[in-house]
Amino acid sequence: MKNNKLIILVVICLFLQAILFMAFDFPFKTLPILDGFPVGLATPVVTRLLLYWYLPIIAFSFYISGNLKDLLSSYGFLQISRNYKKEYWLMKQFLKLLIKVILFTSLQLALIFIFTPYSIYSTAPFLYLILGYSIMLFTIFSLQYLLELF
Repeated sequence: MKNNKLIILVVICLFLQAILFMAFDFPFKTLPILDGFPVGLATPVVTRLLLYWYLPIIAFSFYISGNLKDLLSSYGFLQISRNYKKEYWLMKQFLKLLIKVILFTSLQLALIFIFTPYSIYSTAPFLYLILGYSIMLFTIFSLQYLLELF
């Protein structure tokens, strides 16, 4: 039940991010989430940009927080002790995390494409930016998963 409410929060934050980026008057070179941190801007502009950028990431972090702890306190411990090796079980959880991050990034990009006037890029540098963004998110949330194990 907790995850159902939190996934709704993530989707609302993704919609909110897309709408706020639509109203944000800033000349982005690519998509706002892939453009990077602008250096040399006024503090209020940078603060708004960071708030818009981090809002869905924080919501997704709340969504996945406690997943491993809940699994280990209930059925996961039985799986590890009887059927699975620890490494296989943990790799399976990280694979599920990777799928969640890919779905999150895909939904985020789709909503930004729908709500903002950016056209869909299919060049190699654009795809590298998307891949780098997804890997960055996976790394951050993997560290969160690893911290839950201790």
